[in-house]
Amino acid sequence: MMESEITLNLAHNHRRLWEFDYLRGLLLILVTVDHVCGYLPVFIHPENIVGIFLLKLCRDYTFLAAKRFVQPLVIFLFAYLSGINCNFTKDPIRRATRLGLITSVFMLCHQLGTLLFPSFFKGLFVFNILAVLTVCLFLWIPIKKYKVQRNHLIALGVLTTAVGLYFWGRLLFTEAYYNLPSDFRMFALFIYSEQGLHWSVDNFEPLLPSLGFFLLGSAADDLLFRKRYCDIPNRFLQPVVLLGRQSLVAYLFAPVVIIGFLKFLNLIEII
Repeated sequence: MMESEITLNLAHNHRRLWEFDYLRGLLLILVTVDHVCGYLPVFIHPENIVGIFLLKLCRDYTFLAAKRFVQPLVIFLFAYLSGINCNFTKDPIRRATRLGLITSVFMLCHQLGTLLFPSFFKGLFVFNILAVLTVCLFLWIPIKKYKVQRNHLIALGVLTTAVGLYFWGRLLFTEAYYNLPSDFRMFALFIYSEQGLHWSVDNFEPLLPSLGFFLLGSAADDLLFRKRYCDIPNRFLQPVVLLGRQSLVAYLFAPVVIIGFLKFLNLIEII
């Protein structure tokens, strides 16, 4: 790959592909809208037509039929991009450990939230996309160490993706949860199931098929970048690219900042 094809983080001499940062930025915008629309009605009580209009938009989005498809697909695409980015990671142990610590703190805060604010936090156990990616990154460590062949990664990725999509499809199209015997309760961490959704009504994301997309992404390095040419993004795209570069920070704090700002406007009766 030509050095000129890797752009937009030259100050720190990191290898980045701006197209992936741009795509992650777009996905972060969708995720932020989803979180804000989901939690805003809990925090604000509109005082005028502007606030009422905002809440109506949130409720319309919450009951939008396309949301059932868009939400999981965004997560699957995140997992796929994370798999691709692993090919540019110099220290996979450090990266996995750092995300694991952040995820642990996030899960601990969520657990404390269920105790202090039970009306806001309905689930007793949270296993979200951060937890899924943490597991994927720790699995990547032996994959990279033992140099697993691409065809093996593709085969394993196709298998795990197919199994995960099967159970996701059952949940999505049959409106019925796939019940597991109580002896297999932990298997809910891997597939969409009634037990898993009961663990965390708001935020449960099983390993499959996200792990499958991650493995497919990790196997796509040379296939995607062979004979690839691109231009440096123009200034109008750079805000979205920057959002994608700081995707973890944006995921954790952007909805909180936006909801807090709207709550402030609500308190001073602007909305």
